[in-house]
Amino acid sequence: MELVQNEMEIADRVGTPIWIGVNTKPMKEAHTTFYDAGVQEMESVLNQVQERLRHHSSFTGVAIHDYRYWNHMLERDGEPGPKPDPKPDPNPDPGEIIVPMPPPIDRTGTIIGTYVWQAELAINQSDDIIAFAKEKGINFLYVRLDLQQPFEAYREFVKKAHDAGIEMHAMGGHPGWALTENRQRISKLVDYVKRYNRAAAPEERFYGIHLDVEPYVLPQWRGDKDEVIAQWVDNMAFFVESTQADSQLETSVDLAVWLDRTFIPGKSELSVSEWMIGRMDHVALMAFRNMAGGSNGIVAVVKQEMQMADRLGKRLVVAVEIKESFEGAHVSFYEKGAEEMLKQLDKLPEMLADHRSYTGYAVHAYDYWKEAKP
Repeated sequence: MELVQNEMEIADRVGTPIWIGVNTKPMKEAHTTFYDAGVQEMESVLNQVQERLRHHSSFTGVAIHDYRYWNHMLERDGEPGPKPDPKPDPNPDPGEIIVPMPPPIDRTGTIIGTYVWQAELAINQSDDIIAFAKEKGINFLYVRLDLQQPFEAYREFVKKAHDAGIEMHAMGGHPGWALTENRQRISKLVDYVKRYNRAAAPEERFYGIHLDVEPYVLPQWRGDKDEVIAQWVDNMAFFVESTQADSQLETSVDLAVWLDRTFIPGKSELSVSEWMIGRMDHVALMAFRNMAGGSNGIVAVVKQEMQMADRLGKRLVVAVEIKESFEGAHVSFYEKGAEEMLKQLDKLPEMLADHRSYTGYAVHAYDYWKEAKP
């Protein structure tokens, strides 16, 4: 991995395919060949290489040098000769769902969720996250993935979450993902999750893919907002279509509540909010307020989106902030603390009872909630 990293990045930029070549010839420098390590070790290493390099658009496969020495290793190790991989059905059933889903979770009540933005926490502190989730009654997680990690990095965490009744959705995103030039980043995440689900046991699979894409922080938004919005909705349409092409993975995005006053170029009656809600399976509304009621409270700022989702038959999750914020005292529960946050959130089911689209809430984010004031 270390030897090929620079070449992979170069090849990604210039669009040239790359095969990774390895050696099976006897050599004085034992570390340069798999001859002494044997066939099984070589296959294990190459499987890891393929998993970890698949996020590179330039990665094409592996090449083994060469037939004569490889065949000799197979005979020596008592393995059958090399066989080609079985070819996929050239005419698959169009109704077949190729990417398998996890078994449904038997969950009653509304969603109580949070975000795990630091991928290393998901890999290294999964037990702590599950314990915190059980303590807080969390049954829904958006978890950011590091696509350079092998699938094995996530299997145990996802299974533990499933066993605890927690629905986990893979997460990624960046403001730049709104731009056409970065569409391949969306494609890499979608591809990774699909391949992961194919390789994973049922209880180890993700339920969906969640994106956080906020292009209004980009300088291009100030320069040509309509063009950015046009590219943004095109990329989100691509996200939905590519995800659902051969899977039942759920698609969702984060959405700022003020986007109900921002419109799609050339469609003056269609807001960004309504377009996003209509295209996704569910949307997380970033209702960053620290009170449920009032003219500028959580319920007030999500009113328009709730009406849209009711009409469109879609589900909404209300997301709140507990991270320290410098955008105003009303934005985050950081100062009020976790206990007051939960008191306010407990009011939402009754206050939003008229909206069948209300599904529950999510707290941004796990690490801030864990360290929050009581």
